[in-house]
Amino acid sequence: MKNKVLLILNILVILFCGTMLVLHFTGIVEMKTKGFMKFGIMLVSYVLGVSNYFIKSRANLPKPRQYAEIYKDLLQDAFSNDKGGYRKLIRGIDFYQNDQLNKAIKHLTKLEKRCITSHDTSAVLFFIAKCYQEKGEYSKAIATYERLLKINGSCSAAWSNLGFINLENGNFSDAEYALNQALLYDPNDSYAYCNLANILYKNGEFEKAKNLGVKAFQLNNQLSEAASITALCYACLGDIEHAKKYCQIYGTAKDNRDLITMVKQQLKSSKKLLDTP
Repeated sequence: MKNKVLLILNILVILFCGTMLVLHFTGIVEMKTKGFMKFGIMLVSYVLGVSNYFIKSRANLPKPRQYAEIYKDLLQDAFSNDKGGYRKLIRGIDFYQNDQLNKAIKHLTKLEKRCITSHDTSAVLFFIAKCYQEKGEYSKAIATYERLLKINGSCSAAWSNLGFINLENGNFSDAEYALNQALLYDPNDSYAYCNLANILYKNGEFEKAKNLGVKAFQLNNQLSEAASITALCYACLGDIEHAKKYCQIYGTAKDNRDLITMVKQQLKSSKKLLDTP
């Protein structure tokens, strides 16, 4: 609001200075050289200020191509015959990306009324659910993901996120089902593999969990959580070399002291000791 007021004031000053200069050149108003220069400098300064405002505003606009690439599976068919609706969807995603979660929910909920196809509705509901998930309002997120999956049961991202929420809530059987569904529709979902590894680890199935953790890391070597769970699984299996390796990998992205402590405890239980990486 403050920026808009300043913009309006700048435009008014430009109009005033410009008018005075025009009147001077037409002979209606005579100004001394000093006054003429003053209005000229003011005009140039305020024109540059307004130009800078529009340049910055343009730079801050959401980037449709960028979001289309990040969320290509969700957006490729959304609002394909409604450019205005697509722009509104991008605006909602932009709110989400910039942590304006309440604003995103309000905007996207309103946009849902404009949805015509299942692709439109799936995209809108997905980002509403993501906002609730980021806010920690898991019951609302679950309800929204379930609405989405009734419309589009093959949305692997929705299944994967639903699995993660159930894992966080300790509902392992529901989480495992959702994550397996995610992998059914997207066999390369590294997050689903990682979360499944977590479930199996907590159930004491260390060999299976280790294999899934390795698979997750192979698919996405930026997924530090995959390195973490894999290190713990190797430790439980008494494999000091690989436990140390994945501890070091995790340490390149995050502070690994807590992980090292946990790994050492697991190795001690199998009569082995891990040197600090």
